[in-house]
Amino acid sequence: MLSNSMHTPHTYRPDIDGLRAISVIPVLLFHAFPRILPFGFLGVDVFFVISGFLITCVLLREIEEGRFSIGKFYVRRVRRIFPALITVLVSTMTAGWFLLRAVEFQQLSKHVLAGATFTSNLILYRESGYFDNISESKPLLHLWSLGIEEQFYIFLPLLIFAVVKFLPRPALLKIVLVLSGISIVYSVLLSNENPSLAFYSPFARFWQLLVGSILAIAVVTKPKINLSQRFPNLLGFVGIALLMCGFGFGSVFSLSNLYLNILVTLGAVFLLISRESNFNKHVLSNRLLVRIGLISYPLYLWHWPILSMARIVAGKTPTIETRVLCLCASLVLAQLTYRFIERPIGLIRANRAIMLSLTTGMAT
Repeated sequence: MLSNSMHTPHTYRPDIDGLRAISVIPVLLFHAFPRILPFGFLGVDVFFVISGFLITCVLLREIEEGRFSIGKFYVRRVRRIFPALITVLVSTMTAGWFLLRAVEFQQLSKHVLAGATFTSNLILYRESGYFDNISESKPLLHLWSLGIEEQFYIFLPLLIFAVVKFLPRPALLKIVLVLSGISIVYSVLLSNENPSLAFYSPFARFWQLLVGSILAIAVVTKPKINLSQRFPNLLGFVGIALLMCGFGFGSVFSLSNLYLNILVTLGAVFLLISRESNFNKHVLSNRLLVRIGLISYPLYLWHWPILSMARIVAGKTPTIETRVLCLCASLVLAQLTYRFIERPIGLIRANRAIMLSLTTGMAT
């Protein structure tokens, strides 16, 4: 259990940005060099836990302070998600116009629409099967995870607000625990019968975001036992060990994807708990990792379209040098997107003109 002294939702934690970095780096390495890190895609699972934790902290704080608003919550989501996403979607469509064949461009257009409406996971599931194109030929394949996150954000604030308003406060943790349990059972049942649906279904994935929510609720409700102060280094060690086992050694132990999902989810939880550990203070809070964490969202958005287009142009897996250049280009574009698009828009006070511009841009 946690205490509020371990972390308050009001304070900035550089170690969380560092955790974002060690989540996105394995994803990039897996997509560019799958043999080096065969389960690097599990970095997305860590992002889910972080997202559930941070968003729930924000929602609970606003409800406590009497300033919660569903409308304002979604305004913040628009400001956070839309600018970089619009940039990548427009850029990918432009590149596709010149590089893709008519059939490929038609499929890309459908995926752009799915990305703009946060339904990529649902569209990609419908396409999965024997006659589906190979994943490398889908420049927006990676937006499945963004779809699941945004679908969760539709459900979460309404749930928290309703429970806090109409039920006793302790009921929130119980309800979230039950929903998380239902989600993981659903995931277990699907993983054998329909692995594709288990991968893309929001209901089979919500448990990871809800685990982050459970952690946030535990922080805010101030339990008496504070493991983070008693055993911070042990928790930090266990957390990074679980992540390493998931990312790099899953194939050695012949673990199924579901077990690996659980491993890295628990690893993320331990690292979120162990704020005072030496690993969190000196490794996760390192300037380089924090910097990568700050640009992790545009970096994730950019890397796959660039790698995918490189493969389409080459007609085969690109050379090692080409893939390294693709990752370097992703880093540069992510930094430029963060510096000249995300930050300036984030600093502008939210108003109708800004929101209308962003939503119109996404719609077009």
